[in-house]
Amino acid sequence: MKFGIFHTVQLHESQTASESLTNALEEIMLAEELGLDETWLGEHHFSRHGLLSGFFSFLGYVAANTSRIRIGTAITVLPFHNPILVAEESAMIDILSKGRFDLGIGRGYQLQEFEGLGVDVEQATDRFREGVDVIVKAWTEEKLTYKGKFTNVEDIWIIPKPIQNPIPIYVAVSTTPATIDFAAKNGHIVMVGGPTAVLGQAPDVIKTWRKKMDEYGNKHKHIDPPVQLPIYVAPTMEEAINDPKGYDDFSLKILSKIG
Repeated sequence: MKFGIFHTVQLHESQTASESLTNALEEIMLAEELGLDETWLGEHHFSRHGLLSGFFSFLGYVAANTSRIRIGTAITVLPFHNPILVAEESAMIDILSKGRFDLGIGRGYQLQEFEGLGVDVEQATDRFREGVDVIVKAWTEEKLTYKGKFTNVEDIWIIPKPIQNPIPIYVAVSTTPATIDFAAKNGHIVMVGGPTAVLGQAPDVIKTWRKKMDEYGNKHKHIDPPVQLPIYVAPTMEEAINDPKGYDDFSLKILSKIG
């Protein structure tokens, strides 16, 4: 089993954006020093819930300040991006980190983000699925030709290519069978978080994914899908219950505003 940390870099009312980002980087560097295996960073827009709106820049900074810990996105909201740019940015981070990058992707869920970025939420699933296909082809084909609903290019040279061949892709899932099936059919790894993980449904999701991977003939025996859970460690049970209360109250406050 491996352990890591997850960050959206929330903006607390008592901190500036600069302080929050600096603290997050210091925590990631400490995580590497303490022997943790990976760090995952989440994309959000327009709220205190997360400062990593353009987080490939931050990922590059993390790569430059670490040497061992794996660096992943959890998630890149694919409908918000041109998938060709995601492929290029991901390859660059993989090179800067010397092959330590993992691309976690999802379709997004916050309506205010779709509205603020001018993206039709009804197109999210189609944009997501086509985007994944474009990214994989951009990494693995010498030149990219693609005729899709949202991406239409012919014979373009996508450089640089990543060190890993290809970069591991993780698909954020809940209990929706179609998303689990999509990940398994394309040989991608599921990642489980939010209510699905907290309510104890992750084992069933992963079991379903493994079964589907077998059905599609994709290897998974040595893959352990990541599960994101809130954890607080303290010397006593009382401290473990009481210490995070301020954070819990803050998180509930900002999440209640975004739905």
